[in-house]
Amino acid sequence: MKRNIITFADAEIKMRLLKSNHTLFRIEKIVDWNSINKILLETDYRLHNNSGRDNYDPTMMFRILLVQRIYDLADRQIENELMYNLAYIQFCGLSIDHPIPDHSTISRWRQRFIDFGIYQDLFDDFNRQLVAQGYNIAKGVIVDATLVEAYSRPNQKTLIDVEPTGDAELKEQDLITTDKLTKTTTVTKTESTSNDPDAKWIKKGKRSIYGYKFHAAVNTDGLFLACETTPANVYDGNMFESLLDNVVQSKAYTENTEKQQSSHRRTVVLGDKGYDSEKNRNYLKDINLSDGIMRKKPKQADFSETQRARNKTISKIRYKVERSFGLLKRKFKNHKTKYIGQKKTHNYNLLGAFAHNLIRCLSL
Repeated sequence: MKRNIITFADAEIKMRLLKSNHTLFRIEKIVDWNSINKILLETDYRLHNNSGRDNYDPTMMFRILLVQRIYDLADRQIENELMYNLAYIQFCGLSIDHPIPDHSTISRWRQRFIDFGIYQDLFDDFNRQLVAQGYNIAKGVIVDATLVEAYSRPNQKTLIDVEPTGDAELKEQDLITTDKLTKTTTVTKTESTSNDPDAKWIKKGKRSIYGYKFHAAVNTDGLFLACETTPANVYDGNMFESLLDNVVQSKAYTENTEKQQSSHRRTVVLGDKGYDSEKNRNYLKDINLSDGIMRKKPKQADFSETQRARNKTISKIRYKVERSFGLLKRKFKNHKTKYIGQKKTHNYNLLGAFAHNLIRCLSL
């Protein structure tokens, strides 16, 4: 489809909407869309095929998916909204007298972006943009995880891992990451089938949840720096290295570190007791980051007053990651995935983190 031609009516509507200080137009101002467009260009059907029914502009399609994620709309809902919601029409670059993509087209473009790995690239690029504007993203890094229920789950619960709490020992296990699926060594008995076999059971407190775990690293302003999605039975501490690898290897962190070299201050990594292990502490030394992990109570020994005070100080800061998870679940309905499979769920979480950072930046 050719690029929509903006009419006088579109221009007048846009001028009126700009005066309303709508959230979408505030987002428009804080994003370098030229940089975003360069990333999206590689998914353009017109570069690979001269014909096709989905020959839409990728930037327009991404904006539609972003609006859908921000306002928690289904494919048919966003299709209907684009027929009459003037704010959505303007933000997505549509014109009121041109046809809009239907729900099946929106679904196909979502899958296309997932296949190209676009959400990760866009997430990293926006964080890099913040650094370029002078924002220090690495004031401090906080790691944590939250549970995301699966879209589909079996009726029976035959084998459920228990989520370790407090001073419980960290259980070693094979990992299942978003890049490579590996089978766990646990042998299960007969288990009822589910449409989403990638998800797993976990028992947290008195509640049993079938789904995934969303692991994240955020900074002290609550902005997401890195995200991983695993089955729910993968324990938090086992994803520590993977999360921080994503942080320190990102362009945003590299550029941020170069700008902050004059301060001679190492970034502090904060985490709860679930991350306390000799392996994780040694890893922080290897990558030259300060250890801010809360300590578990030693076996057959009492905590010293110094350790108690240290844990209390850390807990007063690391709550900010809970605030980010809370906003993600409250505003973006991230308590339950809308898709089946680990890869789609990860991209659902990743686009949610990207949208969260946009909204959070409006108040920073």
